[in-house]
Amino acid sequence: MTLLFRLALQIYRRFFLRLRVIGATRASDRAAILFAHRVSALDALALSAAFGRRILLVGGPVAPRGARACAFAQILNLRTLGANPAAKLEELAREARDARAFLLVLAGDQPSHPPSPFELRDGLALVARQKLLPVVPVGVDLFWARTLRFLRGRRPCRFAGVCRGVKVRVGRTLAADEASLPKIRQELTDLDEFALADRGEINAHLGRSCLLTLSRKPWRRFVVDRVPTRRELSRGMTLAVAIALSRRWRRRLPGRRVGIVLPPSIGATLANLALLLARRTPVNLNFTLGSEAIKACFRKGGMRRLISVPVLRERFPNFPWPADTLDIVAEIQACGRWRILLWLLLVWTLPARLLALLLGVPRSGGREEACLLFTSGSVGEPKGVALTHRNILGNIAQIAAVGFLRESFTMLASLPVFHSFGFTANLWYSLLRGMRMVAVPSPLDVKTIAEAIRDEKADVTFGTSTFLRPYLKRVDPAQLASLRFVVGGAEKLAPDLARAFEERFGVRILEGYGLTETSPVVTANLPNLADPGSKESPCWQLGSVGRLLPGITARIAHPESGEILPSTAEGMLLLRGVNVFEGYLGEPDRSREVLRGGWFVTGDIARFDEDGFLHIVGRISRFSKIGGEMVPHGTIEQKIIELFGDREAEGQAFAVVGVRDEIKGEALVLLTARDLTAEQVREKLLAAGFAPLWIPRRICRVEKIPALPTGKLDVRGCEELGRKACAA
Repeated sequence: MTLLFRLALQIYRRFFLRLRVIGATRASDRAAILFAHRVSALDALALSAAFGRRILLVGGPVAPRGARACAFAQILNLRTLGANPAAKLEELAREARDARAFLLVLAGDQPSHPPSPFELRDGLALVARQKLLPVVPVGVDLFWARTLRFLRGRRPCRFAGVCRGVKVRVGRTLAADEASLPKIRQELTDLDEFALADRGEINAHLGRSCLLTLSRKPWRRFVVDRVPTRRELSRGMTLAVAIALSRRWRRRLPGRRVGIVLPPSIGATLANLALLLARRTPVNLNFTLGSEAIKACFRKGGMRRLISVPVLRERFPNFPWPADTLDIVAEIQACGRWRILLWLLLVWTLPARLLALLLGVPRSGGREEACLLFTSGSVGEPKGVALTHRNILGNIAQIAAVGFLRESFTMLASLPVFHSFGFTANLWYSLLRGMRMVAVPSPLDVKTIAEAIRDEKADVTFGTSTFLRPYLKRVDPAQLASLRFVVGGAEKLAPDLARAFEERFGVRILEGYGLTETSPVVTANLPNLADPGSKESPCWQLGSVGRLLPGITARIAHPESGEILPSTAEGMLLLRGVNVFEGYLGEPDRSREVLRGGWFVTGDIARFDEDGFLHIVGRISRFSKIGGEMVPHGTIEQKIIELFGDREAEGQAFAVVGVRDEIKGEALVLLTARDLTAEQVREKLLAAGFAPLWIPRRICRVEKIPALPTGKLDVRGCEELGRKACAA
């Protein structure tokens, strides 16, 4: 039987496998250890064909179980490391050296999806420690072929891409004595980023990909509105209404960009999708900004029309509403019920690709502008960030690759659509993955959110520290019984909040990190995929923002010289990936400042630990240079919150700002809504081990710490309060 299987595999490799090897000359012509990221049995076969060399496959310490796994192990000549992995690896290295063969170590920093019986978590560390043979990092893009099937409206399939062409990338060969753990990991993440960037699927059109998803199983419940009364649309009806609107707006809306002022809702979902299908660019505007900031957004974006609802026009009378603002409800009614039903019939009956052809939706979007977002303006005027189809599809693929947000889940969406976190993680992830979405207009409406989670049995929700803290006082734990986890982002997650939330509700907040310029998700802490009921996870660490998503690579650089530092050092975080934007709207000079040699300069000071978890120290703009030392405001704030804070208090109670000082250049000022004295703060911080330079010289009592509508600290507002207090 084994001989028959090997014959079949040889036929496949000879006649069906279309293989392209990139960087083959980098591979050693002598024995070496191959490291591949997230490798399956098929990937191992592709590598064997790529090098034309004998490959010894090295798996975990335990032999595979089950008939199928054992058969693959025998066919592929899998060797297990047993109880003494170091000795076994040394023995295999001698065998490879004698036969001039390759050792292929199956490694993965994150659990594979689906889990592989051949996964070896400690392989990187073991090889780096043993220093037996040169190390050749390699990447096989079959993982992305499997992951990206949803962008073509296809179901998951572990054999995807096996006959469509396989690309194998060979990294830089590392000599045995230089093959350290950080270097191997860096090479693997670089190869993973190249592999995703080279996939054609992410050049698709965002609207077309949504159409393909919603056309599949059009009867499934999709989006629910909870306010003012409960309403629900199926996938098919959502697509039918969006198509009807797109046909109407293609004729009636002039210009390329169209503004949207809507909260998370059915209306916001339909408006964004319809504009894309109409080949327009949706611009979701922050309606809580000041009038002048909104006018600046209109001026930069060149919007001539706006889509909203009358209730928002009444609630925000100072918003510069255009005279011909469209009402989304009236627009849907104007489409006519019979037109919508006709499109629904076509959605149910026509093949999705034929429907896309009929509507004239392009197959490719690529680097064309898909949407325009404006940054929150926490440290300056809002900047226009034009995200391409490739950016958004790439980021959705990166999130999907870790497999923790499943299509079968129900998502509670309350984050503003104008915020990049809510825009991508709530709106587009649901549209592209077909995940059921329950929309609540405001993240501050804790009562309605809790009721929606209970009634709709939501599995996951998203929030920030500011929005999640009120849950501790206002929500009954029974209302959140269906939640599997909460994804936190946009601002630093306070450790006391994370612990209190898990104690009260039995639900873990998984902190992530991202920026508008990265579409936005970059890193995430993950639940335990192998054992969902377990509270222990190899991909979660309190105090960190998680590990890089697949398809993203990073460097740590010196903030002033730009010199690349070890990943464990503190420095400026640089990012590269398909999700990184291509420049600020109408600001080429500022774009050149942050996009250097293919790398995005985030403006965040950060470091990676030995396990690959990212720790954000703070924004470079939130550091003070005192006596030649860089002092982080955020670190001081977190310690003061830990020492003096009330974990159930709502809103931020402390903020540290820097003000001009004639002697030392800058001085620290603590803004607080609490009754504290400078001596109390100084005594506690010194006892906690803080240097005298890190202790605020002055404390200013304020009624409320300024915050943005997204929950983030209003840095400009805080600095203004600090300057006024010192001038008084």
